[in-house]
Amino acid sequence: MVKKVRILGIDWSIKHTPTEDMSDNFGECHPGSHTIRINEILPESQQRAVLFHEIIEAVLNELEIEMAHKDVTALSAVLYAVIQDNALATTLTKEN
Repeated sequence: MVKKVRILGIDWSIKHTPTEDMSDNFGECHPGSHTIRINEILPESQQRAVLFHEIIEAVLNELEIEMAHKDVTALSAVLYAVIQDNALATTLTKEN
């Protein structure tokens, strides 16, 4: 799993955090410190999906876009599935 991600030109740290420090959350986005925390007990495939969700949260925060959490959850799940189902992660970053 990645340890950092660049979002709109800003480097964000990815921290794998013990369950007891996560307040029953799978992931958390902390814009003030540019940190995303992911519950370390989750399987790696779920950690990737949670990271994708938190990246969307970070983008919305940086762009000052308000969106209900249920809508962020739905959007992130659908986009992540499209990327996974079509192997777009490698296709979109491949040079032609």
